[in-house]
Amino acid sequence: MSEEAVMVGVRIRPFNDREKKLGAQLCVDTDGNTTILQNPPEVAEEMGKGSEPKRFTFDASFWSHDGFEEMPGGYCKPVAGSKYADQQLVFETFGKRVLDNAWEGYH
Repeated sequence: MSEEAVMVGVRIRPFNDREKKLGAQLCVDTDGNTTILQNPPEVAEEMGKGSEPKRFTFDASFWSHDGFEEMPGGYCKPVAGSKYADQQLVFETFGKRVLDNAWEGYH
């Protein structure tokens, strides 16, 4: 039996139609394996929340909110110079390991 620790990843997705209609504000970012949460200034002031960002480090933080081009068939590919994490990158980072362990009988 192989010894592997639990791995945790975060993927920031694009706004859905409902969020767009409501005028949602982006309050999250990534920097390497770190996910950064930031209260919008008006929300922080109104609710008495701090304006300092909160940083959380994971095994992986994937940015998929923007920086992509949607291809025929629905695949989203990164545009040059963006930090967009496509499905292939997410699969290579976590999916292969999950499948390998499943084939070995671990789940």
